[in-house]
Amino acid sequence: DDHKDLQSTRVNLAAAVKELGDLDRARELEEKVLEIRTRMLPEDHPALQRVRANLGATLAAQGDIQGGRALQEQVLAAFSRTLPPEHPDLQTARLNLSASMFFMRDLQGARALQERVLEDRSRFLPDDHMDMQLARLNLASTLTELGDSAGARALREKLMEVFSRTLPDNHPHLQSA
Repeated sequence: DDHKDLQSTRVNLAAAVKELGDLDRARELEEKVLEIRTRMLPEDHPALQRVRANLGATLAAQGDIQGGRALQEQVLAAFSRTLPPEHPDLQTARLNLSASMFFMRDLQGARALQERVLEDRSRFLPDDHMDMQLARLNLASTLTELGDSAGARALREKLMEVFSRTLPDNHPHLQSA
């Protein structure tokens, strides 16, 4: 039951059934893998953190935002200890947690994480990279909810400038911006 290949199969099956909308089955599989990996791996092991992140997303999709947030906080803490600031997994962990905070109306917490992601990405990615645009869009949405229209507008104007320069006129991202 603890064999690594069986765990990998469970992880893959969980992703597949989640795509098909069976969140209960996905959760069951992810909880089983988390239980096994928690016993077998060191606390900061990336494979343990990935299954925590997956389960956190499943819980959030089921409406358990608090449960998802708790797992996302664990993932972010582990990745903050073990990964360099530019690592995509660390950036994703921050964004995932900021989304939970946003939905729980912890807008200041979401803002702080989103500002950190944008700051880190600006040091490591070109200005027109799509991950930079995603960071701007997330932060603009949070600023809008906080009532900072000027800050949100500045970010959206930057999105328009980059998208106008890098995307065809009929691209959906440009149209949306």
